[in-house]
Amino acid sequence: MKAIRPTGFLLLKARARAKRDYLFARGTSHLRQINSALKNLQKRIDHLHQRLFDLRGQLHRLETKKEEELRMTLLQQIVSQDLKKVPGIGETLAREILSKCYDGTLESLSRARLYVRGIGEKRQFAINQWIMAVKAQLSTLLNRDFPHKAEIIGRYRAQVEQLERTKKSVEKELSELSMFQREVMNEIYWLRTVSPEHFARAYQGDEKARDLVHRYLMGVFPEWDEPPAWFKRLIKEFG
Repeated sequence: MKAIRPTGFLLLKARARAKRDYLFARGTSHLRQINSALKNLQKRIDHLHQRLFDLRGQLHRLETKKEEELRMTLLQQIVSQDLKKVPGIGETLAREILSKCYDGTLESLSRARLYVRGIGEKRQFAINQWIMAVKAQLSTLLNRDFPHKAEIIGRYRAQVEQLERTKKSVEKELSELSMFQREVMNEIYWLRTVSPEHFARAYQGDEKARDLVHRYLMGVFPEWDEPPAWFKRLIKEFG
């Protein structure tokens, strides 16, 4: 008389079959290809984010550099023209101060007495008062026209426009790839919900699981059909 195998053994065998069938299904094969390509797509998106971050940094540095050059150019003109007009300074002391301690900042003039003979407390006080007056009106003066301003702005404008064009191109590609990534994720959501457990339930007569497994066995597209456009693009560009 033939022995009846225990139910536990049959369940284990059914689960082993379910796992095997899941591993060799077209859905699993497609998902493996898709996941690999999605990693490369994410790398490209991450690269574009970094590129955009770098471009924004370059634009910020250019703007800062331009403002600094405008400021230094204007200060050079103010100092060379007006320092000699400070009470007690005159042409000779002004020239000596400029050569010995001026480094392009108003702050350097506040140390003139340390480097120029003849600059005592009284003259240094007069210089400091003049420095405060210049600082108070510097923002207003920077907004007005002054020699070489248009030339400096024009020189930086060409660099800024080039960076802005590159930034716009990167933003466009990043936006398009992010949309494509979302499209792919929506298309494969159902694939990622399927597991060997669905195969096991299908073999036990679960109709809902059976329909899902039938679809999973065909994968993203059946063997006899044309791959969808998103799948072809994903594999071609990022596979």
